[in-house]
Amino acid sequence: MWRTQIRDEESKIEAEKHIKYKGTARIRLKWLHFQWNQPRELDSKNVERLKADFRKDCRRLEESNHIPAVIDQPSLDAAEERSGVSARQLGKYPQAGYPELVFPAGYQVECLHGRHRIQAAKELGLDWWTVDLYLAGRLVLSVDNANSDRCLEQMSTLT
Repeated sequence: MWRTQIRDEESKIEAEKHIKYKGTARIRLKWLHFQWNQPRELDSKNVERLKADFRKDCRRLEESNHIPAVIDQPSLDAAEERSGVSARQLGKYPQAGYPELVFPAGYQVECLHGRHRIQAAKELGLDWWTVDLYLAGRLVLSVDNANSDRCLEQMSTLT
């Protein structure tokens, strides 16, 4: 019985991810924001470990290193227009690389995880990261990367 419930929940998560997924873009670190009440505090040892890893081999484009974030549709539309990027360009990996989205001064893209990666990138002087964008609203994402093997539930109140 519990296996069926787990499978059903996994199916709901995947369906929601596909419905809300808007695309992938390179976004400058200055626009990436993490809520103050996220479950994990910033761990300086983890940041130092990541910096050492990034000095050897920083793979920001690799899908497992993307950071999921939420954005409302009007802000995404405005960023696409400001950047000269179409929704279609965000939807798949182009040969020339992911497009860069440009936001107005002071704008914040709400990231769901990846705080340590972004802090390490900032300390190394990097200026962008690859971000998977999801439409704001209730969003449940399965996190599967080297730094986390748990499920993360993020409630976003952006509309």
